[in-house]
Amino acid sequence: MGLNQILPSEKGQYASLSTLKRRYQDYLTSKRDERDEEERSDRYYHGDQWTASEIAKLNERGQPIVTDNQIQPNVDGVVGVVEKLRQDPKAFARTPKHEMGAEIATYTLNYALDQNRWKDITPVVACEGARKAVVGVELSIEPGDQGDPDIKIERVLEGFFYDPRSIKEDLSDARYMGVAKWVDLELAQEMFPGRAEELEDLADSGDGSDSDSQTDRELIWAQVNEKRLRIVEQWYLKGKVWCFCFYTANIKLLEGVSPYKDELGHTFPRYVMFSANIDHDGDRYGLVRNLIPMQDEVNHRRSKALHALNTIRVYIESGAVSDPKELQAQINRNDGLIVIPPGAKVDEKSNAEQAKGNLEMLQEAKQALQNAGLSPQLLGEAGNDQSGRAIALLQNAALAQLGPFITNWRGWKLRVYRAVWNLVQQNWKAERFIRVTDDAELPGFLPVNQPVRDEFGRVVMRPDGTAVLQNPLGALDVDIIIDEGPDTVTQMQDVYQALSNIPNVPPQVIIETANLPHSTKKKILGILEQAAQQPNPEVAAKQAEMKLKEQEALQSAQLKQQEFEFDQRKAAAELQAKRESQIADQQLKREQQLFEQQLQREQAEFERQLERERAEDEAELAKMKAVAAANTAHEAAITRANQQPRKPQRTAN
Repeated sequence: MGLNQILPSEKGQYASLSTLKRRYQDYLTSKRDERDEEERSDRYYHGDQWTASEIAKLNERGQPIVTDNQIQPNVDGVVGVVEKLRQDPKAFARTPKHEMGAEIATYTLNYALDQNRWKDITPVVACEGARKAVVGVELSIEPGDQGDPDIKIERVLEGFFYDPRSIKEDLSDARYMGVAKWVDLELAQEMFPGRAEELEDLADSGDGSDSDSQTDRELIWAQVNEKRLRIVEQWYLKGKVWCFCFYTANIKLLEGVSPYKDELGHTFPRYVMFSANIDHDGDRYGLVRNLIPMQDEVNHRRSKALHALNTIRVYIESGAVSDPKELQAQINRNDGLIVIPPGAKVDEKSNAEQAKGNLEMLQEAKQALQNAGLSPQLLGEAGNDQSGRAIALLQNAALAQLGPFITNWRGWKLRVYRAVWNLVQQNWKAERFIRVTDDAELPGFLPVNQPVRDEFGRVVMRPDGTAVLQNPLGALDVDIIIDEGPDTVTQMQDVYQALSNIPNVPPQVIIETANLPHSTKKKILGILEQAAQQPNPEVAAKQAEMKLKEQEALQSAQLKQQEFEFDQRKAAAELQAKRESQIADQQLKREQQLFEQQLQREQAEFERQLERERAEDEAELAKMKAVAAANTAHEAAITRANQQPRKPQRTAN
């Protein structure tokens, strides 16, 4: 790993083993949910999207288990589009005299990255960043074959842990970080030969576990049967200095001060990591978290719709059959044999409407997944009638939806570039040749750190006794930046874009402001100077013709601009008229509605009044009828009384 054992110069220089183990266990305890979510995101990405309980329920219902994996193409597509926009890193001089040095630094940095197959590492890290909590690379200084050590870049595959209090995507606020791995005993003894006996004793006995029950695998340090040990490599801040320690169980295997330093001489750990997002609880997550609910809906609705299409509902009188479950099973079979008793009433109903509703919602869920990930705008498929510039603008707008991911991913790459360049400057001291592109001034292989020799072949020495070097990497004073988008990197590029839109600007001026390598600028300017010294009548004629065409094109453009402005004003006027008409229509509708409501209220009041008068008339009529009936009865009684025969009166004898 390129690290030599450094014994502490004084007691307390390094953290105690108990402190280091406690920090590691703090991470395991506090970030369990984060690691569970990371595992779930990985499962969803690879198509394992149903839980055991869900599968059991579906099997019980006879419902098919359908997995329509939309997450993997979404993640892969996003990574592919982002990688498609990549460019190589560039170095820019801090002062004008370092302009050539910036070009040398650019070639050297790209050479160091090519040695590590950097272009194969970045898409894999981007894909992992979309799924995992924290991803990145580890740097190391390994023995090389050029007289200097080589800079190695490798992906951090598993076992990474960090300070759980860190809330920055680049872990710049983390006080410690590291990797825990299970290592075979033989490999561990090769890595730490001075601790071979202690490691063998630990592997044989299994002692050193921090768990009394030995049930928590995360706290076990040795697997006796497999002869494997948990080796923890932990980097931590001690004051303002980064230190490292390799340990297992109760044994410190190796510790020291970080050999990695930045341009200011400050130490830094060998892990360069990043996270796509951090939530309100401080947990880190990728792009998959927000896709999982929609993916679940796609799977469930598709399964439900397929189940509904393959089944029907049957209504039968209670007690008509002895085994309703068997009848249900036979009905849902294509070759089912259904025996129904005579006289039994059976009615069936299709689930087509239910299936239709699920299929409609399924399309909405898929569209939501597409909009959240691999949208047509992100792929540059905005329509055949769109210009290239319009497609690029829409693509940039779609990329803005992935803002945190792209920002953190680009920031991570920039930190890798700077770290690699710092290690190159500090460790590449011997003469070597850097492969560059074909160039008249920069040959196919550019020498760096090459001693300058006089006409007698002797090395030219400085007064302090050091050799004068050609292209010394350690003396280059440059900035390393990444240029992967449409943003302007320097003010000079703004000037270049402005001058490019002005007609008749001398090409020499445009070339001087262009973002080109210094040697390329010099070559182009030389060609232009030679052409200017040898004027050609045909060229002059063509230039005059081109100038005329430019004037015609300018006039045509002005005319089109006027037509465009007229169309815009006309469209604006029509839109204003349409808005006013809509407002008038809405006002008329409101007045008509109010009138109808008032008319309804008056009609209702009139009907209530009419009803009251009718009731009063009926009551009066009933009263009159009662009086008349009473009078009639009275008169009838008098009449009957008058009509009764009188008894004859007796006469006296």
